[in-house]
Amino acid sequence: MNFLIVNVFFNPEVEGIPPSLDGAWATTEWNPKYIDRNPARKAYVEKIVAWSKEWAPRVDAAFQH
Repeated sequence: MNFLIVNVFFNPEVEGIPPSLDGAWATTEWNPKYIDRNPARKAYVEKIVAWSKEWAPRVDAAFQH
């Protein structure tokens, strides 16, 4: 059995999105319940989701050979 661990680090601050002032997941601006309140955060999340969908098949394909 083979395993691959991939760590990818994203930093929204690099793109000008300030850090959340609330560290509790239940109330943070990054929580899916509240993400719509901040268009910049929502766009960032959508960008990361799109990136992940693009790269997942490439990683999977690497294990098919």
